[in-house]
Amino acid sequence: MAGMNIRKLRAKPLVGMASTLAIVAFSPMGATQEAMANSEIKMLTLEEAPLGEALFAITTSYNVNIIADDALITGKMSPAISDEVSAEGALEQVLAGSNLVAS
Repeated sequence: MAGMNIRKLRAKPLVGMASTLAIVAFSPMGATQEAMANSEIKMLTLEEAPLGEALFAITTSYNVNIIADDALITGKMSPAISDEVSAEGALEQVLAGSNLVAS
């Protein structure tokens, strides 16, 4: 996995404690973190949807891979998005309100 940008998602800290979750998002082989952050800006329009569906939409729109444990995202919703964003920006927006953050 050399050269692969791996970003873990974790729960937002509650009373000073953060739990690392088994969700990993990564960009195509050879991409750096800077490349992920500076990925192509695209118009992304998503309706409010289950978080898993929104994460899948990001994978297909930006050609990135996102692996998520169903137990961690089941029951969580992604807000509607209509914005020009990078892959990283899209990920941040779909995670809004989920108590998950990319780090």
